Amino acid sequence: MLVAQGLDLDRSTLAFWVGYAAAELMPLYERLKATLLTSAKLAVDETPVPVLDPGRGKTKTGYFWAIARDDRPWGVSVGATGSFCKRHDGRTNGCCWNL
Repeated sequence: MLVAQGLDLDRSTLAFWVGYAAAELMPLYERLKATLLTSAKLAVDETPVPVLDPGRGKTKTGYFWAIARDDRPWGVSVGATGSFCKRHDGRTNGCCWNL
């Protein structure tokens, strides 16, 4: 995409930018997670995705966990909706508690 615009950026530069952006967005992630986990009702969805398994040259199954809430049908006016997603390597019960 950037090459089409005449920009040739090294992969390490892009990786640094992504890491920096993730660190800057961490407080927003933590606030969203805290707000969602105060809800009495949550909708959770797990989606299996192939994840590269370094060193083996194969893929394994990872899972994205999407969490959302919508308390409007119950007459609650605080924060209509919210969602976030987290990747885990397994489906164990601990995945939900370690979001």
